[in-house]
Amino acid sequence: MKKKVLFAVVLALVFAFAMPVSAHASVLGDTQISFERAIQIAVEHTGNGTVTEIEWESKYGLPVYEIEIYRDRQKYEIKIDAVTGEIIRTKEKRTSSTPDGLTVSQVTSARTIELATTAINRAGGGRIVEINWDRERGRTVVEVEVNNNGQKHEFIFNAATDEIIRHRTRSR
Repeated sequence: MKKKVLFAVVLALVFAFAMPVSAHASVLGDTQISFERAIQIAVEHTGNGTVTEIEWESKYGLPVYEIEIYRDRQKYEIKIDAVTGEIIRTKEKRTSSTPDGLTVSQVTSARTIELATTAINRAGGGRIVEINWDRERGRTVVEVEVNNNGQKHEFIFNAATDEIIRHRTRSR
């Protein structure tokens, strides 16, 4: 009986974790590491600090997170492989100020996927090339870049309201 219950619990956990990963991966290519986990990896690497920017991009077909953290008058830029979670590179620079940070609880994979899906739908299809959570004019914004058959669509969303602030289209 215990084995059946344990098997049911393990199976439920597998499905609970597999669902978000498959939705995440479908919009963001082969990404296996969530936004939340990427932030956690970066903070574990630098120590607690102020997270000011979180970017996901697909460069040369490889999904990568770049996270910017300010701590003790240091600015850290951490690049993380979005498939394995491995830290690819860390840049560190001395600074005199700490900009406003993001509300990290806002930067969830579910919200990011929702905004990315909205951008793809508004662009008439295509694939996500880049997503960037940032602060602009005192508010948190999400920049989403979609490539659809040679057309580059750049969306900027107000993260608090999900409203599209700006949408630009350019031919590549």
